[in-house]
Amino acid sequence: MSGLPVGKYSLSVSAPGFDPLEVKSFALEVGETRTLNLTLNVGAVSSNVTVVEASPDLNLSSSEIGGVITGKQTDALPVNGRYWASLMALIPGAISSGSGTQDSIRFAGLSQEDNNFKFDGVDATGINHQYVKEAARLQVPMESIAEFKASTAVYSADIGGTAGGQVSMVSKSGTNDLHGSLYEYLRNSFFDARQFNASTVAPFRLNNFGGSIGGPIIRSKLFFFANY
Repeated sequence: MSGLPVGKYSLSVSAPGFDPLEVKSFALEVGETRTLNLTLNVGAVSSNVTVVEASPDLNLSSSEIGGVITGKQTDALPVNGRYWASLMALIPGAISSGSGTQDSIRFAGLSQEDNNFKFDGVDATGINHQYVKEAARLQVPMESIAEFKASTAVYSADIGGTAGGQVSMVSKSGTNDLHGSLYEYLRNSFFDARQFNASTVAPFRLNNFGGSIGGPIIRSKLFFFANY
């Protein structure tokens, strides 16, 4: 089902005359169609079979080329300027002109202006005189993104809005518990080594800081998440 949110799921299968089968804790990522090949054994009375782990994350439903950047990767990978779009260069089929910005990455040899961006299912692609624009309408902070998926080629028609790459972002959500974070990412020439033929190190200072908070509005039904 394409309407399911990202996260961890469990699956139970049962039929008369067969042992029940349970698949625990398999991940469903943004825009993913997951196929689980299961076999039910002829059962006896009061017998149970439990599968602890699901099959590897191998797409058996389509020949789509692309990849998912998870929240753990956005937290752990070093990113210049903390701009999420530079991580698109890690997706198979992505080609960057070098700057690592959103308007410099193209997919499968097509133009940057052929890319399409969605944020929580809503079109976020910039428009200029009825043509697709390289820049997005909304610049999303990296700390607000739970994960994103870039489909490079051979994707299905339900996600294709243009001829180029299809990038789908999913925002973080609040939970039943109030939680938040404060962060600062810095680059400083104090940590840089001097070049062998230079007498000094060029000064450089970059501080990227902010905070986020999320929690319940109506417990188990409605949540909020904010980031600055």
